[in-house]
Amino acid sequence: MANELNRIPAVLVDYAVYLGNSRLIGTGEVTLPSINAVTADLEGAGIGGKVELPVLGKFDSMTTSIAFRTLELAMSELMTPVAKDITVRASQQVYDGAGGNLSTEGLVVQMRVMPKATDHGSMKSGEAMDGKVELEVLRLRVSVGGRELYEIDKLNCIYRVNGVDYSASIRADLGI
Repeated sequence: MANELNRIPAVLVDYAVYLGNSRLIGTGEVTLPSINAVTADLEGAGIGGKVELPVLGKFDSMTTSIAFRTLELAMSELMTPVAKDITVRASQQVYDGAGGNLSTEGLVVQMRVMPKATDHGSMKSGEAMDGKVELEVLRLRVSVGGRELYEIDKLNCIYRVNGVDYSASIRADLGI
């Protein structure tokens, strides 16, 4: 592992997608969700204009999509209106700028999802169909090298970044 000062993230070496934690599904590409905070305007006396502040623990819709080379059972399972857990495991290559060594570290993206849309793709002999399933992300947890970077669980009022739970006071205020 590279010294943190000399650590240069380089490339995603490979990845695998699992339905649950154990069933490998064949994918062409995974588009990870964007995270956009819900904001509220703050303006008034003593404020030189208007400021948009994030509303603590509130986020816009988060969407992920999983592309499939061909139609398969996993696509239909993801279409059922029941929450599913998706785990994306990847290997990231890191370059140690001081030592000149290449190494890898694990990336794990865990998502609890619900179906939004399905595109079956197109059919052409000898080519991938490029169908995809679009999913609403209810829970997102990302870890690199075994360390949790963040977790957002919209239905359980969890917003944790680098070990700090920014929603803990909200849950306490609500008695949950």
